Amino acid sequence: MASITKKMVRGHAYYYARECKRVGGKPKIVWQKYLGKLEDIVTALDERREGRPIPQAENESLVTEFGAAAALYDLSHRLDLVTLIDRHVPKRGSGPSVGTYLLAATLNRCLAPRSKARVAEWLDQTVLRRLLDIKSRQLTSQRFWDNMERVSEDAIAAIEAELARRVVEAFDVDLSRVLFDATNYFTFIDTFNERSTLAQRGHSKEGRASLRLVGLALLVSADGHVPLLHHTYPGNQSDAPTFASLTDALIVRLKHLSEEVEHVTVVFDKGNNSEANLDAVDRAPFHFVGSLVPTQHPDLLEIADDRFTSRAPDGLPAVRTYRTTKQVYGAERAVVVAYNENLFVAQSKTLLREIGKRQRGLAEIAGRLGRWRRGEVRGGRPPTYPGTLNAVNAILKGRHMKDLFEVEVRLRDDLPDLAYRFRHDAWEELQRHEGPALYHAASPVSLDRPEGARPCVYLRAGVPAAQPVASRVGPKRLRPLPAPDAGPPRRHPRGGHGLPTRGWPDRAHAAHLTHSYVTPATRPRPGPGSGALHLRLGHTANTV
Repeated sequence: MASITKKMVRGHAYYYARECKRVGGKPKIVWQKYLGKLEDIVTALDERREGRPIPQAENESLVTEFGAAAALYDLSHRLDLVTLIDRHVPKRGSGPSVGTYLLAATLNRCLAPRSKARVAEWLDQTVLRRLLDIKSRQLTSQRFWDNMERVSEDAIAAIEAELARRVVEAFDVDLSRVLFDATNYFTFIDTFNERSTLAQRGHSKEGRASLRLVGLALLVSADGHVPLLHHTYPGNQSDAPTFASLTDALIVRLKHLSEEVEHVTVVFDKGNNSEANLDAVDRAPFHFVGSLVPTQHPDLLEIADDRFTSRAPDGLPAVRTYRTTKQVYGAERAVVVAYNENLFVAQSKTLLREIGKRQRGLAEIAGRLGRWRRGEVRGGRPPTYPGTLNAVNAILKGRHMKDLFEVEVRLRDDLPDLAYRFRHDAWEELQRHEGPALYHAASPVSLDRPEGARPCVYLRAGVPAAQPVASRVGPKRLRPLPAPDAGPPRRHPRGGHGLPTRGWPDRAHAAHLTHSYVTPATRPRPGPGSGALHLRLGHTANTV
């Protein structure tokens, strides 16, 4: 709360307007403005009553962020976002509406993600303090929670469907290809907190298996990654059952967005494969393209190079493909084997770098054991067999590493001894599997876009935009951020990007993901109207 403070300097009284808040548990002045002497304040009030302009000090100015904040605020007006939210989540009484609170949170997520307790501080540094019908003192974390609690699951679904339709119509989004993917993000919710059924332990895609996870499935357009549908689910649920539970929702949403749903192709990865899932999409009105696990189809990896066709005429000079049909998950399907030279080289460089690290680590262990055996080390604890084995396993932790190295740890003269070699045969076999990518569809028609465009499968094989879309969402922009005074338990080692250990029931997760999901970003569209603003979902600057 703002207050006026009197300061005595050499016998003279000077007045300041300032605002104090608790930061890190301690009081701190977060804003201060010099008002002058008492006679200066009285003079300013008299001039305001008489309608005369108040003189401004020539050496004072207020600097705020304008460009991105103003552009995104204008976009929200173009989509009429606040009115849309308020129609589905009406609020009685005075004060800012639910739509206003969610818009403030959405813009913050896009431009400078931070905890709800610090949104007010950020908003005062932007032009939004003049544009939004809300005061910074009203942007407390408790006010956010109170308004997020009002947003029901039915309201979220209705807002999402209507907003997606508005974006598709306003920006002429191409829906001939849509991408589906699922990911999860970790939280710092306490193990014994039973308020959240969504946060569960499972396979963390960020490598934080000891923490509780929340799953997120996304359907976005290939054209600009515009979000069309999202779904939260327990973190211990795998991708395949998640896709199965969303098949009907995908059909309903695509019919809502496109009058020609039979011309839409849904692209998904191999994690969603199952006989039941593919049977469901076979019956759906849209086409689909999915990927296959190469090691499960060794016959396709043996196809001779001269049977592949270059896709250079389609604008993908590094991609070669071979098309055939095969029995896949109980049905005869069109299958494409795609080889991307650029992707293969990048994967090989990454693997070679990781192999080099492991070779150096194993050589260091072997050298240290050799020095002990030769008596060159004096003092300290001698190496043990279990300790050496644990050190080797830690070095070989990583994809493919245990397959590429043959390691033997044995005791000799009461000291462990390490012998290892690199398996060149395993490396050659791995290169055969890492190079090709396998894609399947119900029919050859599903593998092609409308006439004059490059095939859908080649987009997924050769363009970065086809990488798993959900995993490209920046975790910092998606995961709820803790308040600075959330307390030391479960603190993130790099400053804290997880949930505070208090509360967070399922509805809070759903409401939080709603404003993260609709976060707008600017992107120039190619061709005519290149200055148009666009909603985007991805992991690049100023996007969510």
